[in-house]
Amino acid sequence: MTEANPVHTLVQQPGTLQREVHVELSPDHIESMAAQRLTRLRKTVRINGFRPGHVPLGEVARRHGAQVRGEVLGDLLQNAVNQAVREHALRPANTPEIEPAPDADGKLRFVARFEVCRRQGR
Repeated sequence: MTEANPVHTLVQQPGTLQREVHVELSPDHIESMAAQRLTRLRKTVRINGFRPGHVPLGEVARRHGAQVRGEVLGDLLQNAVNQAVREHALRPANTPEIEPAPDADGKLRFVARFEVCRRQGR
């Protein structure tokens, strides 16, 4: 995984119709995306005691940081799984079940498991 591509995916086939998409995300990339969203949110959030658009970024991060990081993580995971499905021409039969995977080196890893539709004519 390089800085140019902070999201890495790998598709595996543990069974005939089962597929697993392994997703690895860089924590730095998640923090960078969250910081961008918090900066945009800062311009529109309304907090008592501050003029609209003039809330300190630290205050926005304190109040909304965890939620924004969760949204960024969810968006990145969904986009990575969807891109892997398109690249490998998979036809999911159900919604992927996404679980955290063991992590040894500080990267965030997830596994999306789902079944695929049987191809016609086989």
